[in-house]
Amino acid sequence: MGSLANNIMVVGAVLAALVAGGSCGPPKVPPGPNITTNYNGKALKGPFSIRLTSESGKKVIAKDVIPANWRPDAVYTSNVQFY
Repeated sequence: MGSLANNIMVVGAVLAALVAGGSCGPPKVPPGPNITTNYNGKALKGPFSIRLTSESGKKVIAKDVIPANWRPDAVYTSNVQFY
């Protein structure tokens, strides 16, 4: 999925993806600051892939779902679904 900076999960995007999915519980987010627009003083550069893991351990990846020209508070959609 790319460099470490590209693998950082932008929590706002994940929350939007989970909410858009309909029937899901709240995401398990670690405590502390979770939304970032930079890493080690450098701006995050997309595209970003999002990996979601169910409680059963099943994983799905929405590859490059957030484009290089992403912006905070935007909504990005994907056709990836859990079955």
